[in-house]
Amino acid sequence: ALVLRQNGHNKILARCSMSMIRDTDYFSVAVSTLNGEITVNTHELTIFKFYDTTFLRGKIGIGVKDDAAYFDDIIVCEKDEPDCDVTYDFNNKSINGWTPWERDNWSTSLKDYSVVLYLTSTSHTAPSANRLGEVITIDNINAENFTFECDLKSIEWTTNPTADLGLVFCYIDDENYYTVIFRRDTGETEFVRIQNNQEKTLDQYSG
Repeated sequence: ALVLRQNGHNKILARCSMSMIRDTDYFSVAVSTLNGEITVNTHELTIFKFYDTTFLRGKIGIGVKDDAAYFDDIIVCEKDEPDCDVTYDFNNKSINGWTPWERDNWSTSLKDYSVVLYLTSTSHTAPSANRLGEVITIDNINAENFTFECDLKSIEWTTNPTADLGLVFCYIDDENYYTVIFRRDTGETEFVRIQNNQEKTLDQYSG
């Protein structure tokens, strides 16, 4: 955004919406939490940094709104641990240790010269614009004060303008969690809190 700061106030003069989804390649995302301070980074940019203590601990995962996609190189490091708790490159060709909403939608597959987590189906529909249609979480992680990194790639970029991808964290159940949704059609990235099955956009990034 082009911002004029005058007399202590900001005025947005122009904005260029830029989708974080790279249509022909993976993009890397990292989410960090520390006692309610949440930071989201991608493309070497900090796109969100704010404070919310609704959910301080929970499961970690990934999801989509309406897409088929690849996910790879997932790393979870809790702050007080000397080593990262979880690293997934899916070279064992298994999704054991993961819980999806719909098991038949997920598999591992050799794609782009690497074994990846593969969301195979687009037969899922998000209940609203600020919700995901399919989610998969890591079983044995109930993380607090952590960093979560992941590589994501949409594979419907020529045919599906709503092929949005998302990270899920502090996941309690399907009615309570945070998600960062990377939107293709508007170019915006949104930070959304789902609480008691009600959604609220906490922050938005438009490039």
